[in-house]
Amino acid sequence: CARANIGRSTFYLHYAPKQALLQGSFGDLRDTLRAHGRQRRRTAPEQLAFVGGLIEHVHEQQQVFRALLGRRSGQYVQDRFRELLVDLVDDERPAGVRRSWQAQAVPNYLGGALFQLLVWWLGARRPQRPQDIEALFHDLSRPVLARYRAGA
Repeated sequence: CARANIGRSTFYLHYAPKQALLQGSFGDLRDTLRAHGRQRRRTAPEQLAFVGGLIEHVHEQQQVFRALLGRRSGQYVQDRFRELLVDLVDDERPAGVRRSWQAQAVPNYLGGALFQLLVWWLGARRPQRPQDIEALFHDLSRPVLARYRAGA
């Protein structure tokens, strides 16, 4: 608001409910991660391509994400972030995968696992490098993705 030389009340005219501001921010993050994923998918098609960009972003914005995902944040914020992760996983569903209940459960499973891994990482006393967290997630998710991509 200070940089734009506007007051808070003017700002909130454009984002009447605070939820609209949050959804707009998460929408921007979703678009950025999708673009990052399109670039990475060519070099590592067996992995969820957006994960590296997400982990790097969380690392760069640790204070913001600690506030968003920490114990004091609202359930609404955590739920919207988890939904974002589930959507990003689902975006990478291979063409031809059936829409069975099992196939619908996989993005929820992996998105939830990624959410919890990020929450744990942000609260760790000795934070690991972003590359280590990304590698761990890919190692843990590889069997689930293989089964998912096989159409199970």
